[in-house]
Amino acid sequence: MQLLFLFSITFLCFKTIVSITQECQIAFTNRVLAAHNKYRALHGAPNLVNDQSVTNTAQKYAEYLSSNNLFKHSAASGLGENLASMSGSNLGTCEALADRFTDMWYNEVKFYNYNNGGFSMQTGHFTQVVWKSTTRLGCGLAISGNRAVGVCNYSPPGNVVGAFQKNVLPAGSIAPNSGDNQPSSTSRPSNNQVPINNENKCTCPDNQSASTRATFTYRTQWSNNINRFNRFKTRFLNDRYESLFD
Repeated sequence: MQLLFLFSITFLCFKTIVSITQECQIAFTNRVLAAHNKYRALHGAPNLVNDQSVTNTAQKYAEYLSSNNLFKHSAASGLGENLASMSGSNLGTCEALADRFTDMWYNEVKFYNYNNGGFSMQTGHFTQVVWKSTTRLGCGLAISGNRAVGVCNYSPPGNVVGAFQKNVLPAGSIAPNSGDNQPSSTSRPSNNQVPINNENKCTCPDNQSASTRATFTYRTQWSNNINRFNRFKTRFLNDRYESLFD
């Protein structure tokens, strides 16, 4: 009876794991790239290009977070990092997840003060998305049960202390490659639906009535003059945000 009971529990646990197809991974990566470049063009930043090595790093870490039900930054050095997590009974398409994650990172623009630009916990995702000196992007997506985890890594990293004024430009600035800012055909909507187990229920915080939630965190690179600190962490919590800094 004990063996039968353990087998049943194991079966139920594996039932919640959902594999992402290669088509979905490619669609997500291409759509995230197009969404980033759309927003970067508004701020005079050149287009990013997909970097397969960076993409592999992001995909591997997304799968790690998903399979272990974690949400924290990686220990990878030399890369900027934006994380996103969404839970719900219907996550939509891979492209829809790419749009939602990028849109919500970018929407922090409303909190950014160009007259006194610099690092802020409220705007760190936005500033990394449009950081002018960043040239390469790699993103990954993983699904477990009703939870999607997205990871984007950036090279060179953004959010460098002392470099915001020249890297985060106001909307309306002219991009150096402004003639090539339209999303490519690979970013068009498709029927590439993320497989969802409809038996899974959304697990929302008790104080949040919405049927879905998204939480975001980002990693910032600090300048050399504060590297004397072995570790610095700042936590900012409200109904939607959690930020951790290495």
